[in-house]
Amino acid sequence: MSKRVSEIVVVCEDQRHQSFINFYLKEWPVEVGETEFLRCPRGVGSAELWVRQMFYRELPQFRLARAKRRVALLLVVDADTMTVAARNRQLLNTIAEGGLDPVGSDEAVAILIPKRNVETWIVCLGLGDAVDELRDYRNDKRVEKRVIREAARRLYLLTRPNAPPPLLGIPSMIEGIQVLRRFESLLRN
Repeated sequence: MSKRVSEIVVVCEDQRHQSFINFYLKEWPVEVGETEFLRCPRGVGSAELWVRQMFYRELPQFRLARAKRRVALLLVVDADTMTVAARNRQLLNTIAEGGLDPVGSDEAVAILIPKRNVETWIVCLGLGDAVDELRDYRNDKRVEKRVIREAARRLYLLTRPNAPPPLLGIPSMIEGIQVLRRFESLLRN
């Protein structure tokens, strides 16, 4: 029997990120009381910068709530033209420069960083296409609701403990699978 999580806060760049993660979480075996999506509003400029700022704002709130109930924080931000490691450092530097402690290994905080963007993962998983992480799939007309749902379902299957690696695995997605396995493990224990 899985344990109940009171709340998951998802900080993401846009509607596609939100849809992808929402479909993923619907597959999850962990019972979640409430899922709150914080998505970058249109017209505010850099969505990536907004996610970093929200990470700095939400991490202390997560830590306060964690003292009273089971909560989780999930960030989804595109690597864009950066490496996944560079984008991750950028996020972690934001909290360090603001004087916050680093994310602890026992904290249910997950950072997913699709390279180049979340549409890369969606095309790979949802359509079964071989993809190039340097190519921008944002305007791929095939990325529609049913494809996003299928991509999320396949990502869920790949995050199961003994699932084989994806046939069309791309580095950022393989890393994301490991992040999600760790995240779910923390919430189940």
